[in-house]
Amino acid sequence: MGVAGADDDGRAAPRQLTGDFTPEPTRGGRDQHHPPMHLNLIHHSALLSRTVPSQLYHGGMKSQARRTVLPRETRERLVLDTAGDLFYARGVHEVGMDELVRATGLGKATVYRLFATKDELIGAYLRRLSADILALIDTEIERHATDPRAAVRAIFASIAADLDRPTFRGCAFNNASIEFPDPQHPARAAARDYRQHLHQRLVTLAGRIDPAGGDALGDQLALLIDGMYTSAAHLGPRGPAAGGPALADALVGAAHV
Repeated sequence: MGVAGADDDGRAAPRQLTGDFTPEPTRGGRDQHHPPMHLNLIHHSALLSRTVPSQLYHGGMKSQARRTVLPRETRERLVLDTAGDLFYARGVHEVGMDELVRATGLGKATVYRLFATKDELIGAYLRRLSADILALIDTEIERHATDPRAAVRAIFASIAADLDRPTFRGCAFNNASIEFPDPQHPARAAARDYRQHLHQRLVTLAGRIDPAGGDALGDQLALLIDGMYTSAAHLGPRGPAAGGPALADALVGAAHV
């Protein structure tokens, strides 16, 4: 069963897409709206940029666009972008699939062919978010390849900027996973995997600062990141979370070289 502005083969109506999804600048590959060297995504990135084939935006080509079947990758990205916006802003339980389908401008059958269940979609949204965040962290670590202390400072400066966003409402992984008691639920699994990979990166980075105490320092940095996000979600970015970067500096400064 389709919705207004789309059919079940993934044909999206130009009016629906141009009204709801304004293209944003791309950064190459799967884009996000943050500059390449500014993480701002350690635990959140609900608003991934939206990219729709350019012919959908050219006046006088509506009939051609209506006959254009969006590639599967584009449809999948559109669904995940929409899910990210809605899930982060309101919570995964508050957003129903009918509303989400309408927001994409695609047909219901198209969306369900991509993601058979809402649980599957939630897991995919969080896994993509995790991959994007970890890639940005890797880029920042590589940028400071000769100065691991600078890499830590850059990561925590970006976290502080993320907490200060007007749309910030906590850690996306916490927000989604806490709604499901089953530890095997895709949301819980994705959040757990993300934190494990983030922790591994922090331990490795800390080991370059303090070879003997890298494990302990990495643990402390991971715990500090979680604390900053939790505190800022309740007390705001200028509460205790504001001291996070200075505390990270102190932990790194106390490390033995």
